[in-house]
Amino acid sequence: MTSFTVTEEFFDERLNPVRAKIDLGLRVLTFMELPKDTEGFDAYLAYQTIKEGLADNATTGPTGELSEQIREAREGRQQVLAERGLA
Repeated sequence: MTSFTVTEEFFDERLNPVRAKIDLGLRVLTFMELPKDTEGFDAYLAYQTIKEGLADNATTGPTGELSEQIREAREGRQQVLAERGLA
């Protein structure tokens, strides 16, 4: 969460707030921003593994170009993880 603001808009006769507006600022973290021993990191890797397994079964045609692109992307990600000491 990057920001949190509460604005009281309407009040009753005793000046108690009866309506408020809340503004939230959120930012999505990438898996590289998470420490490797956290639930968020583990959840991302599980999600990514499942997604890659499904994608491995997909092909764009007889040559399987999509599967090859996915393999290349996975190898690139594994290299990044290894460089950061996360693999």
